[in-house]
Amino acid sequence: MKKCMFFNLKNLSLTVICALMSTMMMAQVSGVVTDAGNGEPLIGASVFVKGSTVGTITDIDGSYSIDASATDILVVSFVGYTEVEELVGSRSTVNVGLAVGELLSEVVVTGYSSQRKRDITGAVAVVDSDELNEINAASFTQKLQGKVSGVQVSTSGEPGAGSAIRIRGISSFQNNDPLYIIDGVPSTDNFNTGLNANDIESIQVLKDASAASIYGSRANNGVIIVTTKKGKPGKTVVTYNANVGLQSAVGRYNLINDPVQYSEVVHTAFENAGIDIPVEVPYSAGRGVIPEFIYAGDFSGFPGNNPVNVDNYSFPNNLIMRSGATNWWDEVFETAPTHEHTLGISGGNENARFNVSAGYLNQQGTLIETFFRRVSLRANSEFKRGRFTFGENLSMARSNGLGQNGGNQNEQNTLTQILKAQAIVPVFDISGVNFGGGKANGLSNGGNPVAAQIRQRDNIGTFYKILGNAYAEVDIIDGLKFRTSYGVDYFNNFTQGFNFPTWEESEPTTINSFQEQNQGGFNWTWTNTLTYDFKIGEQHNFRALAGYESIKNEGRTIGGSLANYFTDDINAWYLNTGLADPGSRNVFSFGGFSTLASIFGKVDYSFNDKYLVSVTVRRDGSSNFGPSNRYGTFPAASIGWRLSEESFLKDVDIIDDLKLRVGYGVTGNQQIPGGNTVDRFGGGPGISFYDITGANTAIQ
Repeated sequence: MKKCMFFNLKNLSLTVICALMSTMMMAQVSGVVTDAGNGEPLIGASVFVKGSTVGTITDIDGSYSIDASATDILVVSFVGYTEVEELVGSRSTVNVGLAVGELLSEVVVTGYSSQRKRDITGAVAVVDSDELNEINAASFTQKLQGKVSGVQVSTSGEPGAGSAIRIRGISSFQNNDPLYIIDGVPSTDNFNTGLNANDIESIQVLKDASAASIYGSRANNGVIIVTTKKGKPGKTVVTYNANVGLQSAVGRYNLINDPVQYSEVVHTAFENAGIDIPVEVPYSAGRGVIPEFIYAGDFSGFPGNNPVNVDNYSFPNNLIMRSGATNWWDEVFETAPTHEHTLGISGGNENARFNVSAGYLNQQGTLIETFFRRVSLRANSEFKRGRFTFGENLSMARSNGLGQNGGNQNEQNTLTQILKAQAIVPVFDISGVNFGGGKANGLSNGGNPVAAQIRQRDNIGTFYKILGNAYAEVDIIDGLKFRTSYGVDYFNNFTQGFNFPTWEESEPTTINSFQEQNQGGFNWTWTNTLTYDFKIGEQHNFRALAGYESIKNEGRTIGGSLANYFTDDINAWYLNTGLADPGSRNVFSFGGFSTLASIFGKVDYSFNDKYLVSVTVRRDGSSNFGPSNRYGTFPAASIGWRLSEESFLKDVDIIDDLKLRVGYGVTGNQQIPGGNTVDRFGGGPGISFYDITGANTAIQ
């Protein structure tokens, strides 16, 4: 189980979470969860061990039973009540009284405006920062896993990897990623590693069309709205948060790691086929017999029963490899540490408030040589002068990292090589320095997984991200407010890779090569909205929103490669033809842009806090489509009926808020490559031409 220590100082909170395995004995803890006001039992209250997946719910009399240790913290929650945490300690009975909370009156962002949580008529889920940061991960998208019903989150587990988020399934053959709105700035980055999750105040997930249609042609895959922390009037508060943990790989491959056992498999296979094992295959030494050497260059491969003179070893011309007994999974996976630190300062007064923070994350991967590191800065501030309000939200991050060799979608990556590499193949040849491999016949054409990871240890990618906006707001008259906002999403990514010869493989690469790539983009969004809140009498409440928005996304990528470098020293890793074969030079560049112009409107109405109506319409014009299909209209409507305010339910104590809602909406997906509506000609003989002579010498 996880052990947690908490320290509290004046104006300084320090939380250190150590995800270490505890050997403490588990015991059964039971109790009753009640309403702190009237003592009535709460049926279906959630009770779980903090930082784990161990949990239960209370039964018909509010009772529960759960396995926990003395150092565990029980988190008890129920809809409409304030969450409570209880340290188990020496107790075997932990009774908890929950106080009625004000969550239903909480104001959340649902698209260009805010709304009381209790008045939402669409399918909107809200995740707060405390719930989000219960687990340690490089991005907030990974932390959403298991937090919202109808939202599936999957990731490779690689440090800094992107997340595939599917909101209520798949809707397109082209792109199924949701739209992210971070402090009003749209983003389609499925990595989202540039934002420190500790800076997030809350996340709203718009799951159905009636809620998401305000974003029109970008909302078909759902919308995730992120709001970062703002300063609060009062004394200046300094916070420091640290999270330290260990990670280990799970779901290991079930492979044969004993070469003797695998020899039995090989012999049985050949016998069943009615053929003899070729003498050049190491398993031909006999059923269950493992030779001392599986490869010696002097004998053109497997030496059989011939004596091997190890003094003849030379690299790379005369490799010699002894038989191994290698567990390749254990060779490439290890327990990995991770730690994250965030320092924040916030405060202000009625006319000015601020919240700034700095963060550092270092996540080592369980796959050797993999890691992700991030340094982040964030500054949110707001100033008021009379009827005017000015502010900005700005986050900056620099990160670098290294994933598995070959990437996650390549059949030649490290995890595939683990499947191919046989246990008889050693990690290193007899030198103990150079890598071993399956050069002998019958040992597959796979590579050495350890070699694949170690050779690429310096192929580190570096990524820069700036995301934020500046806004101004004016209260024209009471209830009527105009707001303008200009947001930017800038990124610059640099990746490089040096490919070393693989002399030890059965199908070796005998030349080296180097490639690098730089990708940059600048996206801007200008949003203008006019909001009017007014009442007619005491029962009719209206909010009207009208807006105009224009967006431009542009990006460019440039890269190149060279081969046959005279040295593999990292100081020579440049695209300089003086360092490598000029004839191997390959360069490329490509880019594109897209624009979006939109007008939209929304009206929310409530009668007597009982009957709710919301109507939305948006019209988008996207450059990704041709002139005849460039514009689309996206209407939506939803209604809600708060049954708990009716006389026949108002006095029922077990019902805090019961609402019936129904909605309809239309959304679109404009996430297709720009320029698809016209004929395009690709650059580069490798993708644009085909040599019918078979000589591989295409001429432009």
